[in-house]
Amino acid sequence: AVILPVAGLIFVSLLYVFAELVHDGLPWRTALSDVNYILDCTLKKHPWFGSHSRDILRVVETDDQATAICKAALFVKPTEVPGYWPVVNTADPVRTRERLEAFVEACRAVYAELPRDSPQRTLLDGFKPPVGVPAEIPNVTAPVMHGSGDAAGFIRRRAEAAAARPSLEDRWAAEESAGIGSVSAGPRARPVRPEVVRGAEGVADAIWRGKVAVFDASGFVPKELINTTMSDIASLHRENASSIPIYRQMSLATLQSGWESLESFADRLEKMRTAGKLYYPASKPKPRDPSYRPRPPPASAPWWMRWTYELARLALRTRDILPEVAAHELRRELYTTTVNTRRLPNLHVDMESALGHPPWLERAQPLLWSGAVGAWWHNDEPDNLLIGIQGEMDVAVFEAEDTDYISGARGPINPGRHFDLAGFHPDLPDSDWVRNNSWIEKVPYIHVKLKPGMGVVVPSRAYHAIWAEDADRLMLNCFMIPKYRAMDHAPAGRASFFGRGRQPDLYMAMFHLKMSSVARLWETRRLGGFFEMTKLESL
Repeated sequence: AVILPVAGLIFVSLLYVFAELVHDGLPWRTALSDVNYILDCTLKKHPWFGSHSRDILRVVETDDQATAICKAALFVKPTEVPGYWPVVNTADPVRTRERLEAFVEACRAVYAELPRDSPQRTLLDGFKPPVGVPAEIPNVTAPVMHGSGDAAGFIRRRAEAAAARPSLEDRWAAEESAGIGSVSAGPRARPVRPEVVRGAEGVADAIWRGKVAVFDASGFVPKELINTTMSDIASLHRENASSIPIYRQMSLATLQSGWESLESFADRLEKMRTAGKLYYPASKPKPRDPSYRPRPPPASAPWWMRWTYELARLALRTRDILPEVAAHELRRELYTTTVNTRRLPNLHVDMESALGHPPWLERAQPLLWSGAVGAWWHNDEPDNLLIGIQGEMDVAVFEAEDTDYISGARGPINPGRHFDLAGFHPDLPDSDWVRNNSWIEKVPYIHVKLKPGMGVVVPSRAYHAIWAEDADRLMLNCFMIPKYRAMDHAPAGRASFFGRGRQPDLYMAMFHLKMSSVARLWETRRLGGFFEMTKLESL
């Protein structure tokens, strides 16, 4: 009795989304794929077979040590996220099995090059993967999940620790520069003044020290990239734009709707810009244009557009939702995308050289990230650089050394791990949540307006959030993969995912084998399809 009306509302809403997309100029096949993707994102489960691959390489009795280890490495989770790490059918030019076999070949080459008496090789030689699918092996392919399972005890200990912490009043940023305006007396969680570093040496040193910092990023990316759009980037790759994949938030969506080509995505953005449908004020508590409302179809719209609108309006009236508002929010999912810049050779992004090839760095993973997003607190395992490319975004970052004090969990995705930071928004530093969580007053964080050409250093495991109103904004999100055990004795190692003792030794040996093999696979075969989460591709 409940399922049928809800299913009807979803169907009518998606029918109207489809009509809008076609009316705005998208090919009907593209619009149909978009609706399928939105259905995936809405239901989280889909009645049709998706892009989880069933073509999985299994460890067999006849595998030699290197082959068995490399098959196991396919399932190494690079993040503290629970659950099975899926093998995904991707946009690469070969079938999934060939891509996985190519990974094993690249991995065997990396494995063979490890010195036999090295700590990493010794650990790998001593592990015998079980026969079958070596997924979710604790401390081997799956990392330790940090955070407390005792919420009441953790909250009590955090409050006791907060009482002993000094006031941050002498470090507060000016209210105007922080973008918070005036706040009333009482509990307040104001940002602190950010540390400013300069040049490659300053940025590399901040990463080594595990410190949050801001920097002028104009020397880190080609100057022509600043203030560029996806349409500009597609034009720059005109001959190959139709074959360069742009991955959505759920790359594993059904019917291969989790990605589209650079050419298609750039065309989508231009058509939606013309239609005035790229602005999402709900992404911020204090939007620049709170009066914005999506528009219904004009009287001049074709009959089928007006008909689907009226059908949706009748279906949604009991929920007090207008079809154009529902469709606009559903379409937001179509713009949250990433592309690793190694798939964009004409941009000439070389972050290793830009950083001066610091001795601890194995490989940088720079990704262009678009989409209108709300604040979502989490931490990432690698150190990270955030560089503004197009549009303006808000960025807030806590210090890495406070991660275990705040929660320790990666974010609101680990069942059984206490995480309450999701209630805090830097645009509301005097909210009811802040008044009920006064410990937050004693935790330093920065809040900056990330503009084109500006960068922020986000240390490994530092909680951060990004929020932006414009779906066509662009940011370069660059993860730093260190060399094996390079961060053991770095000042950052005390809080870093890569610090000594933070993760089991065998897991770290497998992690670095996988990341080196992913890089070898790209450099030798130009094949990818390996992700942190489901949209951040490593190459």
